[in-house]
Amino acid sequence: MKPFILKRIIRSNNKITPIATMTNGMIYLAFHLLRVTSIF
Repeated sequence: MKPFILKRIIRSNNKITPIATMTNGMIYLAFHLLRVTSIF
């Protein structure tokens, strides 16, 4: 559910500016890393 919302935010910001997508991509990666580390 959370990744889907993040993807939606990235998509909406993709139309605005590439910089916004880059920052959102970094945030998405950070959340993904936290999810992976939380499993271990």
